[in-house]
Amino acid sequence: MMDNRAKNTFWHFAKTGTYVNVSHPVKALLHVYEESTNNGATWQKATGTEIDTNKQYRTQYAFDLWAYDMDTALGIDNNGELSFPYGKEDDDYRVEGVPTSGYAFNGAGSIFWRRLKTSFASEIAEVMNTAQDGFNAEDLIEEFDQFQNCFPEEVWRLDIERKYIRTFTGESVDNSIRTGKKNPRFLTSMMQGRKKYQRRQWIRNQSLYFNSKYRLKDITVADNTVEFNVITPADKENAALTPNYDLKLTPYQDMYLNVTVGNGGPTPSIRAKAGKTYTIPIADYTAANFGETRIYIYGFKGISGVGNLASMYPYKFTLNALDRLKVLDMGTDVAGYVNANLTALPFTETTELPLLETLNIKNCHSLGGPLSLNKANNLRTLEAAGTTITGVNLPQYTSIETLHLPSSVINLILYGARKLTDFKVYDNNNKVNYSSLFTLYVTDSDYSGDWYGNKEYKVDDCILLNDKYYRCIQDHISVATAIKENTDATEWNAYLAENWVETKEPTLPVDWIKVASDMISKKSVETDI
Repeated sequence: MMDNRAKNTFWHFAKTGTYVNVSHPVKALLHVYEESTNNGATWQKATGTEIDTNKQYRTQYAFDLWAYDMDTALGIDNNGELSFPYGKEDDDYRVEGVPTSGYAFNGAGSIFWRRLKTSFASEIAEVMNTAQDGFNAEDLIEEFDQFQNCFPEEVWRLDIERKYIRTFTGESVDNSIRTGKKNPRFLTSMMQGRKKYQRRQWIRNQSLYFNSKYRLKDITVADNTVEFNVITPADKENAALTPNYDLKLTPYQDMYLNVTVGNGGPTPSIRAKAGKTYTIPIADYTAANFGETRIYIYGFKGISGVGNLASMYPYKFTLNALDRLKVLDMGTDVAGYVNANLTALPFTETTELPLLETLNIKNCHSLGGPLSLNKANNLRTLEAAGTTITGVNLPQYTSIETLHLPSSVINLILYGARKLTDFKVYDNNNKVNYSSLFTLYVTDSDYSGDWYGNKEYKVDDCILLNDKYYRCIQDHISVATAIKENTDATEWNAYLAENWVETKEPTLPVDWIKVASDMISKKSVETDI
């Protein structure tokens, strides 16, 4: 249902002009039936007062449920105000959890609608699956756009003037508004514009919501599904981390969570609210021990967080539809954790991770190779200590704040890591130890080292001058070094006041650069800062 509120109907029982066979004849409608004679070769008006199960019936009459009064579409209520979010169902309240606010649907208390919903749930789902192509979000958006494009700008202007401006000012040119009679509500509450971009957001969210409710094909296709295997450790009794198969999912938007466990069929769908974490006990839907069991998470374009993976001992990931993923947690703080099957993550240089903020792969010892995160522009935290990854590729001007790496990373480039505050390299004993680094290349950070004359500085650059830190407050090229040594300090002080402000230790700590430099003094340390 692309718009689940616009279901005002006019029930009309009338002659359609087209005959249809009656599969479930009822006595009350015998007067509009025809019955077959001669095995369907001829037909006549139905006779008798009871249904004859040996006869075949047909009729031209049908109930037509005509849709009308479609003004409550795309989130607009009966007062013309944009008040309803997507995902409202027939028994939801206007204000969530507040019965006194009334139902979102005026007909929610109808016995007919309630019985239709409960008695024909499977038939409704079947209709949704049969007609799902008619509810394609992008097609519907295009239809709206094409219709609106039929009207020239002057028509839009006149519409705004007549509906909203004149009602606000009380002005009338055709006596349709009583002189001086103002009604500001049209302008302040009901002027929704063309709804072009609100419509896009609302329809796309609504589409995913109802696709997930009925598990339609749009959420089960490969590019909207994440898959991985889980397994029970061979020596599960002595495993450092006790196996636990409670999958934790956090939706980015309101939707239904849909998971399938191996060949055991789908788990019950869970109606979920955006930002809230839900637990799916997948062990309830398969045997006690997992052997090469494949997990499918459908509708992953609507998922922002996946957690508790370490205790599920996952591997063989197929990661698609990561558009809204914020947290991927498959690491653990438990020492001695072993997941020998997890050897790589399928991230490549082209893997889009636009919203990913946290990636935890801590203590996944068998996980190696380079880690490509160059499309993770929003990444804040990377916990990779205890792995055997050989490198990590971060985007230029990365947003990284916490970066914990294993000693297997020997070369590291940090370009524009201006938000980095916690950088550590851990050895095999889980101790901070930078000695494994062979090359550390830091460039364009906000720490620019000692102050130099005739050098270009940008806003938020930091320098160390006379044992004090300064932050740049204006883009500039620094003055000649000679001024610093000038006995007349007036000009020097004026320069500092205009371009710099004293600050605390800069965002990119000097300490870890110094420590790394000291510990790998005979190796390659490059700092273009």
